[in-house]
Amino acid sequence: MVSTASYVLVSARPLPECFEDDCVCPWGYDYDHREEICIPIPGFNHDTMGPSGFHPSCNVVNRCHPYAQCVYVPNTGDYECRCNPGYEGDGMECTKTEVSCVEVDICDPNASCQHEEPIAKCVCNPGYEGDGTTCSPIDECNDNSDCLKNERCTYNPTSSRYECTCNVGFSMVDGQCVVADCSTNPSQCHVNAQCVSTGDGGYKCVCIAGYHGDGVRQCVEDHIGCNVVFNCGRNAACGYNQTSTNYVCICQPGFYGDGFTCLPQSSCRQDSSLCSSDASCVSAGDNKFACVCNDGFTGDGTNCRPRPKHDANFLLVNQGMATLRIPFVPTSDNLGNPIHIAYTQMSIALDIDCLGGRAYSSDITGNRILELTYNGSVVDIFIDKVSSPEGLSVDWVSRNIFWTDSGKATVEVASLETKKRKVLVSDGLVNPRGIAVHPYRGKIFWSDWNRASPKLEWANEDGTGRAIFLQGDYVKLPNSLSIDWSTDELCWADAGTFTITCIEIGNKEVNVVAKDLIYPFGLAISQNHYYWTDWKTHKIEQALKSNEERQPAISIPPGGNGKLYGIVVVPETCPQVTNVCQYENGMCNKDQLCLPDGQGGRTCACADDATGPCMDTNYFS
Repeated sequence: MVSTASYVLVSARPLPECFEDDCVCPWGYDYDHREEICIPIPGFNHDTMGPSGFHPSCNVVNRCHPYAQCVYVPNTGDYECRCNPGYEGDGMECTKTEVSCVEVDICDPNASCQHEEPIAKCVCNPGYEGDGTTCSPIDECNDNSDCLKNERCTYNPTSSRYECTCNVGFSMVDGQCVVADCSTNPSQCHVNAQCVSTGDGGYKCVCIAGYHGDGVRQCVEDHIGCNVVFNCGRNAACGYNQTSTNYVCICQPGFYGDGFTCLPQSSCRQDSSLCSSDASCVSAGDNKFACVCNDGFTGDGTNCRPRPKHDANFLLVNQGMATLRIPFVPTSDNLGNPIHIAYTQMSIALDIDCLGGRAYSSDITGNRILELTYNGSVVDIFIDKVSSPEGLSVDWVSRNIFWTDSGKATVEVASLETKKRKVLVSDGLVNPRGIAVHPYRGKIFWSDWNRASPKLEWANEDGTGRAIFLQGDYVKLPNSLSIDWSTDELCWADAGTFTITCIEIGNKEVNVVAKDLIYPFGLAISQNHYYWTDWKTHKIEQALKSNEERQPAISIPPGGNGKLYGIVVVPETCPQVTNVCQYENGMCNKDQLCLPDGQGGRTCACADDATGPCMDTNYFS
């Protein structure tokens, strides 16, 4: 039996921080592997700088100051804590600096440097608030009570602030929200409703058969109990709910979720049996751990199956009428070769499904996206009726492909399995080009090389939360985008700055990795190299990631003709990432795409080509 005194002593000690099998304790403590606790070392001051004799990298145990970020330093190949702009220190301790913004550019993009005595300071622009180094839009409202009658407080992604807007079924007339007649504006009705006559000369929105609600704000599908159609997820059971007076899916004891996706309540860190024997328990951030299938296996970490083996360790590149396969280091015996040639096509964008062993290539003259094997033995039309798809990116985890269409000025998505498709973004785009998806974060990024206002944008994979990610001196003519999985950076080829530039997604620290280029277009990143295509040299240029040193360019084998466009690295294994849509389409139905919402949940989004009545549904994490 443990005494009260000893219990207080032990519980007052700091907890160890663990990553996989490595556990560390704060400075002045040693880790007891048997008891799995931190033991004080006699004679040491018990501060918070790390365990005695060992300083783990901050990407393993993040001990950076709240006003610091853990950043990757390419020159040393290590991670270091660095204070944010406007702060100084060693990264473990950061204090606000009284530095003149005239001497150092520390102001937020929405702030200006104003001369004040005794030092010039950053001041947020009108309509923004903050300390000048960080500024955010001033909201018009905080909740619905701040708005007038028939209005609600909603977030406007264009202005990046909360504003009062008319409720569904109302429209703005002379500064007031008034009831709109659906006979003149049927679009005010819910997607699963129609405008019908009331018989007294009026009209109203009424939910269609199989749905119920007010016809304007809501039309909810009539629920068919799981006792009729058993659609519960793994680790769930069908039970009667007295509140809803219907049968619903309920997670079994020891699991939590919505009944379609049920996750273990305990962490695999405490119970390794939660993971498959072919999976590992790895850090998922925020002191959470998740089961991830090992290299060579695929699944949700609880159940893993052998991953099909595919050819690997080479480049694929588009050159107009041809798609070429080129080794990392061409030899006289293997210069590379075209895997697909069609004299009438113009192949631009290119990406791969590393899980399925397929490549996807856009043909802007044929208005289609092709699917082909790595050796070109099979070439099929994946999707047609596109206009000018200049960027492609595959989420191999949720089994979706995203593309930008500069002809239609849209960002769209389709399921790799069902080919159901959906337009995610259709406004505010001028020349959308490159696109990259981050399955783990549930985010998509795209470039818009509108010469009047070039920018990088991002949104959640379901299209929500759209915002400008980066704009300014680093973004002039942004072409292709690529994710560097080893550093969690978004990188892009820019023909206006003549650079390859990367930005850390978490803290937005920018790093130019290659400069003084001629005309970069396509971009691909391997474990050790940056590769990009150049419209002027007609070669694949490359640089080492370790020191950013340029390497000899790779010549193109005979087969293609003209400019080089999209390029992609074909690796041995997919990056080890997971998301909520990886298992059975997230339990969405056949007319829906499972799209991560960027918050740990998922949206079952109705396809634009759904075959029947359908309603988007969001399942929060």
